Amino acid sequence: MLRELRRLVMAIAIPTALASAQAQAQTEGVFIHHSFETGNGYRGMPDMMRRAYVMGVFDGMLFSPMIATSDLPRARSLGQCEERMNMTDQQLTAIVDRYLDSNPVLWGDDMHGVVYSALSEACGHYGIRLLGKPSK
Repeated sequence: MLRELRRLVMAIAIPTALASAQAQAQTEGVFIHHSFETGNGYRGMPDMMRRAYVMGVFDGMLFSPMIATSDLPRARSLGQCEERMNMTDQQLTAIVDRYLDSNPVLWGDDMHGVVYSALSEACGHYGIRLLGKPSK
């Protein structure tokens, strides 16, 4: 089961890293491609799959400076937020699940943007501001 979970995370992490790098460069007018999953699809996943999905998205966001070949402030802020919360996969999934539950209008949106917005809101509780919002 753990091997399958790792395989799923890796399958999600690389495309997510690319999407995250695009989100980081949004202020420069970079197009952000649709994600593999929408809020509706995510909500239909079993718990372990949702946990793996949000871990992959988060890891991709943290890896985005490598894709962009520069130190990106949002990725740095995400790392600080993760350390401040001492975040676990269950906590990360709960943050995203509750964000989606509170915002049903977003259920049809791309999940990489939903995860980013949920993290932006959660990190704000610690005074850590993620710059901007991902664009479609």
